[in-house]
Order: sequence, then structure tokens, then C-alpha cells
Amino acid sequence: MSLLVIFLFYIQKIRFIHRFIEYFAFDSIEQLTQRWKKRIHWLFVHKSYFLVAAFFYCFTFVQIFVLEPKEGWKETIQVALKIFTQRQAPMILTIIIIMGFFFLLLLISNRFWYALTATLIINLLLTISTVIKMEMREEPVFPSDLKMLTGLSELLSMVSPVLLIVGGLILLLLLITSIIVQRRLQKQYSLKIHWKRRFISIAVLLGCFSGVFFINHKNSPSFLLFNLFK
Repeated sequence: MSLLVIFLFYIQKIRFIHRFIEYFAFDSIEQLTQRWKKRIHWLFVHKSYFLVAAFFYCFTFVQIFVLEPKEGWKETIQVALKIFTQRQAPMILTIIIIMGFFFLLLLISNRFWYALTATLIINLLLTISTVIKMEMREEPVFPSDLKMLTGLSELLSMVSPVLLIVGGLILLLLLITSIIVQRRLQKQYSLKIHWKRRFISIAVLLGCFSGVFFINHKNSPSFLLFNLFK
């Protein structure tokens, strides 16, 4: 018991632990109420990021739903329930990766709508590529498949010209819309962050994303992480 007391005494001296304790500590009901108001205000101020995460959560659900084989209404409902009950771990990991990429673009450009549009376009391209690849080889697109971009003309030859035209029009519409919205709401969605913190955040995110290219290497950190969220 005495060892536990000594351990707790010294651990609270750690700067991070000390700040963590101070963050949740309160002396009165009024102070607790005030802190909860500040946290609610923080959530309200940053609601746009939570809405982006919610949007891509729904996008990921639709992506998985489209890729799952199903026949008839009964199997369709079963697939939807299976995704909600058994596929939450990979969905959460996907959202973390998507939001990490979104914040990386946002930190680099400081343009909310440009970062959102670029993230959405890349996700749409990956979804279409996955559907095409599933039809050919019955396997999704992996990060290692980025080398296929060198043979882009060969990949485009596999896609219907009508689909390419429709896809091009959708991309053009998204780009024009993002430019208009960004110009009108630039001040409302600007990211105010110190340049040192911005640089460190960009470096950390780039370091995290560099591990994605080793996902197919057994026992690599990214391989173990992805298997943990299966």
C-alpha cells in the first residue's frame, strides 16, 4: 500500500500527468459548470471538423457497403447490420487515416474547403479503383499499388469513356464549388495556429503516413496496426 502511495505521489509530479489532473480537477460545482461550458464552446467552435469526420464516416460506410456482395433486400439489410456491428474497428481506423490526411492538407494550405475537396476526390478515386480492381482480381487497392500510376494510360483504358467523362465533370464541379465556397467563407474557416506547431504537426503526420507504404510488409508497425483494427 505504501509503495502505491509513493508511486502515485511521484507520478503526479510528471508534467503531463500534472496537467492532466489539473484539467479534470475542480473545487466547486460552479467551477465544474464553467469548465463544462468551456468544453461545449470548444466543441461548437470546432464543429466543422467533427462534421467532416461524420461525413467521411458515412462515406466509408457506403464504400464498404458497395464492395460487399449481396443479393436481394434481405442480404442488403444483413450487410448493413454487419457493417455497423462487426466492422466498426476498420471503419474507425479508416476515419483516423482520412482525417489525418485532411488535417495534413489543411495545415499545409490553410484552406479548409480545398483540403476537404482534395480529400473527397482522392477517396472517390480510391473507391472507383477498388471497385475496378475487385472485378478484375477480387482484392482492394493497397498503398503499394501506387506504382501503377506510372501506367495511368493502361488503367484508363479499362474504364468506360462515358464513366471518364462523367467523372471528369463531377471533379470539375467539385473544384469550382470548393473555389467559390472557399472565397466566400475563407475567414470563417481559417486555421489559426503558430508556425512552429504547424511545422511539427505536418512533420508528425508525414511520418505517420510514410508507414502506410509498408503495410504489406509483415511485422512492420503499419502491418500490425492494420491487423489490430481488423
